[in-house]
Amino acid sequence: TILHILWECTLVCRIWTQHFSWIHDNTEINIGSTPKYILFGVENLDNNILYNTLFVIAKQYLYSCRCQEVIPNFNHLMERIKEVISIEKYIAVKKNKLDIHNRKWASFY
Repeated sequence: TILHILWECTLVCRIWTQHFSWIHDNTEINIGSTPKYILFGVENLDNNILYNTLFVIAKQYLYSCRCQEVIPNFNHLMERIKEVISIEKYIAVKKNKLDIHNRKWASFY
């Protein structure tokens, strides 16, 4: 099931634990790890677009690992997040919206 792939699998649980810890270490915000947040996103938090972006990146990564029959690795997820930040920065520069990009990702620079 999708719940197993994105939440219940023990390999996935380990990634989410590290992911939530990393978010907390960088933002000092404890989102609370629940399947509701993973599956549907968070709201009513400052910068919830950032957190939901991070969740989407992680879900894409985990699903990709499942399809490729690869064990998820937190360092590989971090590489993917860095790629997305880089792509978003490139787009922001092209659209002259670097200030918006910098505000979104400020906690992680």
